[in-house]
Amino acid sequence: MRRRGFTRLAQVDLRAELGRRVGANVAPHVIVLALNPAITVRILRSDPAGADLALAVIVLRETDTGTAIEVPAPAEPTDAMTARAVETLHSRVLDVIKEAIDRRPLTREPS
Repeated sequence: MRRRGFTRLAQVDLRAELGRRVGANVAPHVIVLALNPAITVRILRSDPAGADLALAVIVLRETDTGTAIEVPAPAEPTDAMTARAVETLHSRVLDVIKEAIDRRPLTREPS
């Protein structure tokens, strides 16, 4: 992600957190929170209250068939300029993930 201009702000092992905090045993989930500083500046210049629109949330979770990667759609921006910047951010996140998968497929060996 760094090569494409993204900065990882946080990475949360949800399974570990829920296990530690409430004793829950859930399937492995990792949540990554990232932003692209250049796009964030565009968003904030267009909408000073739009910091939440600049965050990219990526969820990786284990399924029966492998690893699912989900990028939730961002909230609806309030104006067209912000909407274009948010659309660019979302598109770049998806490109980064596709590139990573193309380089290193997320497949499991049969048991």
